[in-house]
Amino acid sequence: MKSLLSECTGYVLLKITLTMTIGAVVILECRIIEIRFHGFVGYPVWLWRSGGQLPILMICTLLDFVPGGLENQRTMRIRLLLAVLAGFVESQNLANGLFAETGSNAGFVSRINQKGFDLMANYLGERVKRFLGAGELIFNISAAVSPEMRITLTSIRVTDFDAVSFASKMIVISGKGIAWRGSNLNVTVLTSFHLNTPSGELTGSSPLSFDRTNVELLLWTGVNADGHLKTDLVTCKVAANNVELTLAAADKSIANYLPVIMHFIKERIEQAICPSFHAELVPVVSNRLMNTPMSAALFEHFFVNYGLLSPVEYTDTRVAMRHRGNAFGILRQGRTRLNDFRLPFRAPPLNEGPSSDKMVDFILSNYTMTSLLFWMDQYRKFDYEISRTAQNNTAIAGYLKTDCPGDDICAGTLFPALGQRFPGGEVIIKSHTISYPRMTINDGNATIYIDSRVDAFVQVASLVDGIDEGSLEFLVNALTELILNEDMAKKLKGGIHLPIIFDFEQSSSEVVFEKDRIRISADYCYGDSCRTATVAESKDNAIDYYDVVQG
Repeated sequence: MKSLLSECTGYVLLKITLTMTIGAVVILECRIIEIRFHGFVGYPVWLWRSGGQLPILMICTLLDFVPGGLENQRTMRIRLLLAVLAGFVESQNLANGLFAETGSNAGFVSRINQKGFDLMANYLGERVKRFLGAGELIFNISAAVSPEMRITLTSIRVTDFDAVSFASKMIVISGKGIAWRGSNLNVTVLTSFHLNTPSGELTGSSPLSFDRTNVELLLWTGVNADGHLKTDLVTCKVAANNVELTLAAADKSIANYLPVIMHFIKERIEQAICPSFHAELVPVVSNRLMNTPMSAALFEHFFVNYGLLSPVEYTDTRVAMRHRGNAFGILRQGRTRLNDFRLPFRAPPLNEGPSSDKMVDFILSNYTMTSLLFWMDQYRKFDYEISRTAQNNTAIAGYLKTDCPGDDICAGTLFPALGQRFPGGEVIIKSHTISYPRMTINDGNATIYIDSRVDAFVQVASLVDGIDEGSLEFLVNALTELILNEDMAKKLKGGIHLPIIFDFEQSSSEVVFEKDRIRISADYCYGDSCRTATVAESKDNAIDYYDVVQG
């Protein structure tokens, strides 16, 4: 079969408007702005449009048709210019081990800044006030203080808590981890005690007060046995400045044992306070902070690798994680899953830059998107065919006919030679890439290059002459409407999922294109402070992860 393309050059300028949701890209409209071939200028036309949302991303697409070296092949270059973006792209076993070889560069970096830990501290402080305000400080301590004496102390309920004086703070300790500190804890707990003494058993109940007490939880983030990044408790420390046990008049019989009881309590103060703070706060931190698997599904059988290049980095003002960030594909053959991480390129050096004024930053090079485009190209996702059999669309099938009745428009109308020489035939248009797509990032925009060969055929094997501006316009319109509109909308629907490292509701966000990097930053909120938030809450169960493979 011979190509229908002749020696000609032209372009079509498109406007594609999209919106960003959490981890998704949704195409709102696709409109041809201008078509030029040999001085011929086409009219603007809407290819597809949806309503209800404001456009926040514009892509201008330039298709350049350049004569190729082979008679039956021509090159089509698609250039995507990403303009100002205002939105946030969101988000098992380790994909291929935790740490990469020495010298590897991160595909992207995720950071939680001190501003984010301030929000977490406020959230934890309110939780402390709730559980202590509800009377819950649970402990049951029992130990022998001498061969002849054993003391058991059990909490009944909290009778007083100074919520106004209590302060909650979370900081990053360089090289050690994350510390939550609750200071000025003033609380009184009604307790029951049981003493086994040489003279017999003594029981009673008395208020136990802790004044100006400080509680510190030291937390560390790492990858646990099931391949999740998880934050958990390392140590709990309590500094009690003033501990008092007030005996009732009926308990004067144990007054002689009061110094022994107080020594028993002070030695075990952490056993009294830490269990409740651990049970109430640590699960919240583990669920909200850096709780993510090491890979997540994008769409079809494509995944993104969150594997770490090094341990989590703790500095004085932030926590940083350097991720591999490569996309990869998984196929299932029977009970066997096949995945391949090999790429013909490595991640470029990534200059992270300073922290933003937001709570969370993601710094991306072109590596993640380029690796996704590479594997999509390997699985022939950018090869297309426009024909009656490939598209289940009767309207498109009509356009592809070489002749049509009356005033209808079809390939034979735009290709006059087709209707004359091949009546009753059908046009087949095919394109295939000649190399994997490339992406570059500059100040204010990013550019994706896709090089494809476009071939057009009729059912009869013969070269057709007489290609003019109108016929080439038909080809471009068909490719644009069928490929860039419908197919790219499906491929971009899932977006690029980023790991959930701070699981609160997003209140504001920004995306900044800088030289060789994209910075995505966001602020978060909870409770009443989110009433003005416009970004939906991130949900961990909204992503299918590495172990979920279809097919």
